[in-house]
Amino acid sequence: PFPFVTSPGIEWGNWSVFVQKDFVFRDTDILWLSYRNETAERMRDGWMEWMDKTLLTWAQNPTSLPDLGHAMYRSKNSLFMPDYTEDFAGRAPETSINPQVDNASALCLAGEGSVIVDPNGRDVEICYDLGEQRCGYLSFELRASSGTVLDLHLVEYIRPDGVVQHTAGYNRNGMRFICDDGANSYLSLKRRSGRYLFLTLRNMSSRVEIARLEMVESTAAVMPVERFHCNDHDFNRIWAACERTLKMGMEDTFTDCSLYEQTLWIGDARNQALYAANIYGAYEVSQRSLEIGAQSLDRFPIVGCQVPSTWECLLPAWSFLWGVWVWEHYFTTGDREFLQRIFPAVMKNLEGAFNFVDDRGLFTASFWNLLEWADMDQDRPTVIHNSLLLIWACRNAEKCAELLEDNPALDWIRPRRKHLVESVTVWWDPAKKSYPDAILDDGSPSPKICQHNSALAILADALPSGCVEHARKNLLDPPDHMTRINSPFAAQFHFEALEILGERQAILDAIRAGYVPMIAAGATTVWETYPDSTCSPEGFPTRSHCHGWSCGPLQFFNRIILGIRQTQPGGKAFTISPWIGGLQRASGAMATPMGPVHVDWMLEAGKLRIAMDAPSGVDIEFAPNASHDSMDVTVVK
Repeated sequence: PFPFVTSPGIEWGNWSVFVQKDFVFRDTDILWLSYRNETAERMRDGWMEWMDKTLLTWAQNPTSLPDLGHAMYRSKNSLFMPDYTEDFAGRAPETSINPQVDNASALCLAGEGSVIVDPNGRDVEICYDLGEQRCGYLSFELRASSGTVLDLHLVEYIRPDGVVQHTAGYNRNGMRFICDDGANSYLSLKRRSGRYLFLTLRNMSSRVEIARLEMVESTAAVMPVERFHCNDHDFNRIWAACERTLKMGMEDTFTDCSLYEQTLWIGDARNQALYAANIYGAYEVSQRSLEIGAQSLDRFPIVGCQVPSTWECLLPAWSFLWGVWVWEHYFTTGDREFLQRIFPAVMKNLEGAFNFVDDRGLFTASFWNLLEWADMDQDRPTVIHNSLLLIWACRNAEKCAELLEDNPALDWIRPRRKHLVESVTVWWDPAKKSYPDAILDDGSPSPKICQHNSALAILADALPSGCVEHARKNLLDPPDHMTRINSPFAAQFHFEALEILGERQAILDAIRAGYVPMIAAGATTVWETYPDSTCSPEGFPTRSHCHGWSCGPLQFFNRIILGIRQTQPGGKAFTISPWIGGLQRASGAMATPMGPVHVDWMLEAGKLRIAMDAPSGVDIEFAPNASHDSMDVTVVK
């Protein structure tokens, strides 16, 4: 962005100065904000020195405006527009005054007449609870006098003590409508989301009659192939909240959340694609999201983190998760033609990544090296999780190349993956029994360690020999000084690693611990971070209360409680191995390209009856597990 300089404190009556000097410096955000940009510093210092001298001259003789090149002199009132969002966030309700509002509940019931608001010299606010998080376009009809102002704002959360969690710091989640005299109607142009709708009327000179206020909901046209159900009420509510959340984050692509960015974040979308495949069979949304990610390689060395966008930012973890996801999409759908078409982008992404592998054999770049919102040492050029994710992406790319019989690609990937694994395993700390978070600028390992690297090392098959049990302990019972998983997004990798280790009950226990507090707080959708997160806004349990990356139970209830696991590409074969885990019954289905695979089981008096069904042409095979020990098992196909 070019320099934007204002002149606080140097004013002339009601005038202030804004100066723009012909793009003196322009840069991108690819070099992440935390890292030093010497060019920017040098240009900024020179610019500010010139500005100081020029403005000092002007201040000494304000009647003679200097020649500032492309300068604009503007009134303060013309520089700063009224902000209706700040009006809402900064409001001070007078709860002791009873506003003259008749039939306020009419908007909740069709055919109940209009809400009537009489002017009394004050603004009037009415809050409607929509019952659950919703997303769409606001629409209304009302009669009012000319100049009456209608403000509509949505929020996701109101604390039990009545404090509203405003979104103004992130998103202007509202609108202002100024009425003509008489009948007014409107359908908003912007898609908005929230659970609580605040209606505020201002500048009323006569009474207002509100005949209709509604939200036209807008999501992808998806439905679960079957709703999950078991005898655990908490698990049922968690599944329902996750399904609602996932649907709210789906349009023609996956989007991270329905309120804030509303954009395709590639790392988030990799997880969302797994969930949507499980319950909707929404393969076309996954494919389109992958294709848009691939298109970002026209302007970036590795896949962009959120696309399409004018924000020139790279987040390598997201780039590598895109590479992981390509194989997963193929395995789920069996779409070889799409894999063939997108595989050149897979290679381009890897080639771009290996240009940033340093002399130590580690991925090193001054990009946004985030993995999740945890207190990890990740604000450095060399973080271990990036190299582990790149190894995982290489493994999945090898699977693609083998299937496509692309031997030149295999010959390129294999030695690089092998060298990367060797380079990473050097940094395993036998005393701490973990990888460090990062490598410091002086070449020494960071003193901090995190659960995340143990999970990713299992997924990437990048642990030193004999260290699997140490990684298992880090995931199940981490030492006090180890940074814990902080969000359901990172928990996805935690659970995937635990599943590889056979720790199915631990996954269910972790889901219960992380999600039940959300449900107990009245949530109808699942949150961006866990309730005990270290990075939640002060005074509130999370930032986003409806975040698609948090819907992991949709996948793991199917894979563990129902025990449905795909074993061949394209949904042609499955094993069925329900994990009982203290439950008495469960039923549901997994979407597949061939049709849904259904499982229904019940445990009664030591007898376990499992009914399973699959479409014609799909092989299903029952596999016993340890949770069936001492039970009389009957399997019905």
